[in-house]
Amino acid sequence: MTMKKNLFTDNPLVRRRLEDILPTIDLAGNTYTVDLESRALKGEDNMVPLIDLDNLVLDKDGLNYLCFYHLPTKAPVIIGPNIISLPADTIYLKIPDERFLDPIGLARQYGMEDTALLELYPIRADLKAEVIALEDSGLPELIKINLAKKKARSSRITLVCNLFKKPGKKAKGI
Repeated sequence: MTMKKNLFTDNPLVRRRLEDILPTIDLAGNTYTVDLESRALKGEDNMVPLIDLDNLVLDKDGLNYLCFYHLPTKAPVIIGPNIISLPADTIYLKIPDERFLDPIGLARQYGMEDTALLELYPIRADLKAEVIALEDSGLPELIKINLAKKKARSSRITLVCNLFKKPGKKAKGI
C-alpha cells in the first residue's frame, strides 16, 4: 500500500498503522490486538478469549467501554442482577472506544480518508485500559440492596411459616 504523504505520515505510529499493523491495548497486564474489522480485542495467544466490543457497555459519556474482567480466565464477566458478594479475581475495566483504539481503522470503516480522524483522535503510543476498583463500580451498592431484599424475604418467609405452625401439644398434668 502506498502512503499518501500528509501532515500525519511523519508520525511513526501512523506509518505503522497505515502499513496495516493493528494497534494493541493493555488490559490489566494482558496485551490484546485491536481489530475493528472484527469488532473485537484479540488476545496475543490463542489461549486468551477474544473480547467482543459489541457485548460491552459504554459509559454515560459514550467514550469508553466498561466491563468486569476475570483475571484468571482473561475474559469479561457478566454480573447477574441478584449478586450478593463481590466476585473473586475480578476487576472493572474502562476501555477507550473505537475513536481512541484505532482512529485509522474507524475512518476506513466509514469510507473516510485513513487520516481523517487523526486531528481529533491522534494515535496513542501506549493504549491501556483503566483499572477501576470494584468498590467504585457500583457493585457494593447493588450487593447491599440485594442483601437487604434477601433479609426481608427471609423475614417474610419466617413470619408466614410461624402463622401456619400447628399449635404444639401441651403436656398433660398429673
